[in-house]
Amino acid sequence: MDESETLTININDIAGQKKEADALEGFDISGGMKREESPGLKDRAIASRFNGIALSDMDGNIIYADKRFMEMWGYGNLDEVLARPLVDFWVDSENSARVINILRKEGCYEGELEARRKDGTIFHALCSANLIKVENEKPGCLLLSFLDITWGKETEALLKQEKENSEKLLTEISAAYEKLQAMQETLLTRERIATTGFIAAGIAHEIRNPLAIIGMTVQYLQSKLSDNDPKREFTEAIITKVNRLDRVTKELSNYGRTIHLNIARHSLIRSLKLNTALIKPKCRLQRVKIKKEFMKLPPVEIDEEQMDKAFLNIMDNALQAMPKGGTLTVSAGFGKDTNEVMIKIHNTGSPITKKHLPHIFEPFYTTRKKHGGTGLGLAIVQSVVLRHNGRISVENGSSGKDKGVAFIIRLPAVHK
Repeated sequence: MDESETLTININDIAGQKKEADALEGFDISGGMKREESPGLKDRAIASRFNGIALSDMDGNIIYADKRFMEMWGYGNLDEVLARPLVDFWVDSENSARVINILRKEGCYEGELEARRKDGTIFHALCSANLIKVENEKPGCLLLSFLDITWGKETEALLKQEKENSEKLLTEISAAYEKLQAMQETLLTRERIATTGFIAAGIAHEIRNPLAIIGMTVQYLQSKLSDNDPKREFTEAIITKVNRLDRVTKELSNYGRTIHLNIARHSLIRSLKLNTALIKPKCRLQRVKIKKEFMKLPPVEIDEEQMDKAFLNIMDNALQAMPKGGTLTVSAGFGKDTNEVMIKIHNTGSPITKKHLPHIFEPFYTTRKKHGGTGLGLAIVQSVVLRHNGRISVENGSSGKDKGVAFIIRLPAVHK
């Protein structure tokens, strides 16, 4: 627009604005000094603003652009800008056309836009725009103010990325801490098992010899009694208790003995199928239904004989928990995140009380003393699993088909 050209705007508005400007013009805001004492202050203040200003006609073609607008878009000559459509200066021409339409209809707009500089680089700008009306309230032109917010957007993106990185790091640290705690618990458990096993083996050795003598002596005395002798009741009771003690000492010896593991690569599905077949007759007698849920598994490196004993022990415990029938579910899956094969043996019997649950793998801890339980079976199972660098846990089901108790064994998978 030439200096000679004029924009016809409501005269009353201009007069009012001029009157206000004249009233302010003569004062310095710092102390009421006259403008003559600080010449050009208003011009310098306007020139130092951050916003770029542009005017366009109602078709969206630029008719004026100030120096700051030119700097923001990287133009040095006003002729490069005048008469060009506003949409040329924005990345998304459809969105910029939408903004112009909003201005025409609603008279104002404020929002963020992606702008394209002369050299093709992109920056983010906050656009505040108004429709300027001329006399008789007719639309005259569009006034647009732009503020470069690229630094703020980049900072926001950087902060967002740093937040994501921090959250990821926190997750990794938490996972590492949990893993460290699990390793510490495993080491403490192994140490406890080793110490308890050493003591158990010593006790078993000290008991077995005199126990054998007691057993043989009582059997000899019983052989001298007639079938109707009332003293046979006492000798039979003693023999029953001696046999139970003999079984306990054997389990103590097994628990305390360090067994050499014959490690080889095996399929756990084969082992699980074999053990479920072995308990099938007992399941029929107790009216227990067997369910098998196996997915394709990678191999594991185990001592198959020892692991079979562990599986069979857990399955036998499961049957003892369902004397009146139920369902025994044996499932196997693979966790990619932990690279572990997971075996779950679930029974629908009575849940383990909260009081007993934390102690279930402790040696000599049993809830079946009345039924001859020694409290060593699950302790031996845990020892076997730990020696295979695995983990074992027990949990109560919630309700419905998940009610009961589940033993979960996790073993490291082999892929090579």
